[in-house]
Amino acid sequence: MTRSTSERAAADLLGCRVGNYVVESLIGQGGMGQVYLARHPELGREVAVKVLNAHTALSKNAVARFRQEAMAACHVGHSAIVEILDIGKMDDGRHYYVMEHLHGSSLQEHLEEEGPLALETCLEILRPVAGALSATHEAGIVHRDIKPENIFLSPRPEGGLQVKLLDFGIAKLAAGRAEPLVATATGALMGTPLYMSPEQCAGSGDLGPAADIYALGAVLFTMLVGRPPFMGQGVGEVLVQHMQAPPPAARDFRPELPREIDDVMARALAKRPEERFADVAALMTALEEAVSSASMAEPAQATTVRLPVTGDGDTRGGGDGPGQGEGPPSPQGPAVAPEPRPGLSHSSLSAVATEQVRLPKPAQPWS
Repeated sequence: MTRSTSERAAADLLGCRVGNYVVESLIGQGGMGQVYLARHPELGREVAVKVLNAHTALSKNAVARFRQEAMAACHVGHSAIVEILDIGKMDDGRHYYVMEHLHGSSLQEHLEEEGPLALETCLEILRPVAGALSATHEAGIVHRDIKPENIFLSPRPEGGLQVKLLDFGIAKLAAGRAEPLVATATGALMGTPLYMSPEQCAGSGDLGPAADIYALGAVLFTMLVGRPPFMGQGVGEVLVQHMQAPPPAARDFRPELPREIDDVMARALAKRPEERFADVAALMTALEEAVSSASMAEPAQATTVRLPVTGDGDTRGGGDGPGQGEGPPSPQGPAVAPEPRPGLSHSSLSAVATEQVRLPKPAQPWS
């Protein structure tokens, strides 16, 4: 069996120098490029290097999105956003950027392995995400792709979690601040259907922070229930539900949850942007108050996040977007996939979740 051009290009970089770093292994790869583990030859620092495929680099829009991913994350500069260390272009024309190497796993991977989370654990994870998202909005940037795959969990040596928000590949500057870094084609739908706001599902190019608030509400629902609020047999079915169907109540799946939590999610998932929380801080304040005032009927089954441990005692994993891989083979050896949990399947959406989909623009139910 002959290897593809992208596979040969990926192998050709092993042992080579990219910027100031030497490539040691392939962490993961996707349709647009590869992510490598690399090391500074003198300082010994480990980093992750994301490299754009040579054929993808022929698209000016793809290159602009790739560079925007690095620049947007660097521009915000929040401790809960993956740190970008360098950006450049290799002699063969391939673009790359260097970021911190994260050890751990994505929130999506954790949910697939452990199932729904306790309220306290949700708060532990969402607090830093909310802080990063607030800083993003203050910088005039709308992320537009908040989802469990883009939230990375790393264990701290002293205990607890380090949480990072990833992937600014389709981020866009908010209206009134500056021109968008990347122009979205008319009629193009960018994002992940399972977590997109109604206005984003309709293909609106004028998205504000309310779109990220909606996605964060959908992520909270997924953390508590183990599946997104809206699912279907195809992308169109999910888009219609986001735009027209009332959000389900988490208590229908977990009756022990307090009613106040459903009230918070119902507002975050409101169809009209103006009916959602004014900002991420307001959402988190309401969530904190709901958790503190509620008494659970039964103790939650999960109160801590347990990350997979490799044979050397380290915790490693792959993330999505500018995390540490896109469907990675682990550098420590082949990983054993956990048995899927009921209700977590994304059906046929998984194959198109991060693709650009062109659909007829439906009527806007919030207008």
